[in-house]
Amino acid sequence: MDVGDRMKVGDLVKGWQCKNSDPDAEHTGIVIEVIDSNEVPPVCKVLWTDGDIVKEWADDIERVE
Repeated sequence: MDVGDRMKVGDLVKGWQCKNSDPDAEHTGIVIEVIDSNEVPPVCKVLWTDGDIVKEWADDIERVE
């Protein structure tokens, strides 16, 4: 992920929550925290539309343009 592509707090994102029984079910949410470390890839806390707050690898979610 390029520096210009990094997730920021407030970004609208889409992704797939694993607890959903439908693997093709796409969800949208808002990034509420970004945890960036030199040792591991960035992690984002996302508030999903169903109210769940989940940590997601930044590579596993996409920013909605």
